[in-house]
Amino acid sequence: MTGGMKIVYIIFSISKMTGIERMFVCQMNYLAEQFGYDMTLLTYDQGDAPDAYPLSPKVSHIDFNIKTFHIYRYPLPIRPFIKMKWNRKLGDLIRNTISHIAPDIVVCSSYEISEMRIVLSLQNVKRVVQIHSSYLQSGGRLRSRHIESGIRLLYNRLFVFHRVVRLVRQFDSIVALTHGDAKLWRSPRVTVIPNALAIETVSKQCERKKKVIAVGSLLMVKGFDMLIEAWRKICVNHPDWLLEITGEGVEEPHLLQQIESLPSVRILPKTADIGSRYQSGEIFVLSSRYEGFGLVLLEAMSYGLACVSFDCDFGPREMITDGKDGYLVSLGDIDALAERIEYLMNHENDRRRIGENAVIKASQYRIDKIMSLWKQHYESL
Repeated sequence: MTGGMKIVYIIFSISKMTGIERMFVCQMNYLAEQFGYDMTLLTYDQGDAPDAYPLSPKVSHIDFNIKTFHIYRYPLPIRPFIKMKWNRKLGDLIRNTISHIAPDIVVCSSYEISEMRIVLSLQNVKRVVQIHSSYLQSGGRLRSRHIESGIRLLYNRLFVFHRVVRLVRQFDSIVALTHGDAKLWRSPRVTVIPNALAIETVSKQCERKKKVIAVGSLLMVKGFDMLIEAWRKICVNHPDWLLEITGEGVEEPHLLQQIESLPSVRILPKTADIGSRYQSGEIFVLSSRYEGFGLVLLEAMSYGLACVSFDCDFGPREMITDGKDGYLVSLGDIDALAERIEYLMNHENDRRRIGENAVIKASQYRIDKIMSLWKQHYESL
């Protein structure tokens, strides 16, 4: 098939700088512009907020302006009833719109239970769910020790997790980001398609500074607290090096408190020009407790940074060949993390070798290669 296919993507919004929003926009733009697919995006939480990532004019965008995130403005006892009302409205809007568009395929993510239920209720379409987190993350664990109570976490693990898994397994197609995650879903309908390298990598011939770079939302899952402790072990011996963390999130006050005695650590806000941050450093560290994929690691590799990562579930071990194009250390081993970072600080030749190999590895995830997998998959449905 060479064009003509109609595909609808559904997501809460594309107004935030998150991995799932970036990947959804990347996919839709490419499918519309390069393959000529008839692409429509349906959102419901966006309202008047601007797009965080530019959407192609060839992609139609319809926002239902329900703003379900406003649920927290209502008293706790009536929230379930408000949510039920909004979900019924959203279901009616999506079903009516899908009936009008008559697409071949409808795509959603596994983040919103109500969204998955609505998509599963659709008839005469192929229903695809993209897992941009992982099987393990479906329980909502370790989001943040400061905003999730023990009771809430227990509820997620006992009830939300099983509902998510049950719903995901009903889709016509489940697309996981990694082979490790795909095995856990235990479904014959799972396909593995990794994230594409959507960032435009500029020339590697640039002036690099003695900086260790880390990028991600400032949440407990990203493990920046462990990275800072690793840095504390080595920074005294390397006063000419900086640790630069780019991100925003609820953990920021606690991380700022943690670095009060560490003048060589900076926390910078998010930026649309993340490439300039990668380009300015020598070493990249992924300190996450778990990942769905670890897109920032792939981006850093494409910029030729020497990377060190915890061997967490999932993603890093499928991108890095230990000792060749990066280093993997045991999850949570702060001493090992510090040792590998310091080794790269002290050995410029190995930094260069690993960075050059990382560029080669990252090229396997070029957008044209990954989007050809999406084209094959959608047309096989």
